[in-house]
Amino acid sequence: MRRSLLGYGFIALAVVLMADAAVQAHQRGWPGKRLSQAFPEAARFTSRQLTLSADQIGRVEQAIGERVEAENRTPTFYPAFDQAGAKIGFVVFVDQAGENGAIEMSVAVGADGKVRHAVIASSREDKRIAQPAFLDQFAGRTAGDPLKVGADVAAVAGAEKASQAVAVGVRKALWLAREAFGAALP
Repeated sequence: MRRSLLGYGFIALAVVLMADAAVQAHQRGWPGKRLSQAFPEAARFTSRQLTLSADQIGRVEQAIGERVEAENRTPTFYPAFDQAGAKIGFVVFVDQAGENGAIEMSVAVGADGKVRHAVIASSREDKRIAQPAFLDQFAGRTAGDPLKVGADVAAVAGAEKASQAVAVGVRKALWLAREAFGAALP
């Protein structure tokens, strides 16, 4: 009996450690190349990781219409600076559930609170959702926009669910920032 309890304890510890590694997988290391892709005009970036309160997460969930996954509850924001040192926006990385697994994306937001760029870093969805022809429609969007396929987002033909997942990911990034910083830049 003691041996089986010990075995279950080791199994539980392994599960917890693997879950923690999965949660932090997209935040390890300095994502320099991904930052440059998301905000190519930035001269430098810094980072700020925050843990949102249960109330803040609840407001994000209400705004996006779905649960915020564990890996997105402690977002890291990467403020972007121009050559003169002025803060020009930020990049935040989010994961969004797609039909075929996680869609890893970055969203660059300007000082005006509007999306500058959205980039898909990794996805097993239709490759067309990562193309500028689809992603460029998010430029200029804010947390106040619906970002819904059929309303203000044109889906990739045949990939409507993946298109909506990307739209939710962009909306999630905007609302995480809104809850973390209000109207101020990170």
